[in-house]
Amino acid sequence: MMLDIGVTSSIQRDRLISILRSIDENVFHCVWIGEDLDKPYDVFVKASFTLMNTYLNVGIGITSIFFRDTPTIARAAASLSEVGRGRFRLGIGVGGLQHLRSMGVKVEKPISSMRETATLLRRIWRGEIVSHRSSRLNLRRYSLCCPYSHMIPIFFGVRGLRLLELAGEVSDGVILSGPKTYLEEAVCAVRRGAEKVNRSIEDICVVVWLPTMLTLERKHLESARRIVAFILADTPLSILSLSRIRVDDVLILRRALAEGGLDAAARLVDDEMLNEMIFYGDAGDICNSLLSLERIHVDEVVYGPPFGVDEAESIIKVAEAWKRI
Repeated sequence: MMLDIGVTSSIQRDRLISILRSIDENVFHCVWIGEDLDKPYDVFVKASFTLMNTYLNVGIGITSIFFRDTPTIARAAASLSEVGRGRFRLGIGVGGLQHLRSMGVKVEKPISSMRETATLLRRIWRGEIVSHRSSRLNLRRYSLCCPYSHMIPIFFGVRGLRLLELAGEVSDGVILSGPKTYLEEAVCAVRRGAEKVNRSIEDICVVVWLPTMLTLERKHLESARRIVAFILADTPLSILSLSRIRVDDVLILRRALAEGGLDAAARLVDDEMLNEMIFYGDAGDICNSLLSLERIHVDEVVYGPPFGVDEAESIIKVAEAWKRI
């Protein structure tokens, strides 16, 4: 199992540099950058900066196919793979429903749209002249003019079981997030999809990315409660029903968020929600918890954010614990 590290596109330059300098490149395998649609910084620009400041793989996890059109994603990914000399990984998905809704972005036919996007990206990268018409796209003899030197790995960042089955059919990898007790069912869905097309689960790189925080004191979990509250507000109820989290409690939390903001919602995050949605404890606890996911065929696990009170020190401690284990 590989250990990755995660940040978001809203991270400022100096803080990102500090984190990259803290990374032991003999321990960590990939830097994943999540897209904050409600923040000013662009995830593709941050990925380019990261590729130029580390020798690790760098992945976007994820950009929404409903926010950016396919040719834009194809060109940006090809550019980043050139910058990183083949170290770039592209994560695509539906995206955060709350943010998309607030921007007036419609999400329609996610399953067929994800299949369409993955298929078209690979055709474009192969150098084909692509003509394609659908409810989302109208491409007329579109081409990057020359074939790309190799295929960029496409990761699906999705949560619904039917989308996960599609990931098993057509993706190179899948980025899983959500309640811990849902993860096993998610991997099973990926496996079912793979078997439909005579693939194996071993053909798909399974990545788990949940919030992680190195802490020995419960008072430091207040920031984690805010993160968990925000995630629960955007997690489909169908996913929550596959976990130990009580759906009725989440509905109450969502009302508190709408009426009183994130602080009010965070106060309703109980220990069950914390235990389901975040890895926390000392460095050894975190590493052992992450390694336990190997039993359900997880290939890579992501550390952070929120990392810990001291980000750089937390990253170093987790790296040291991972090497010992």
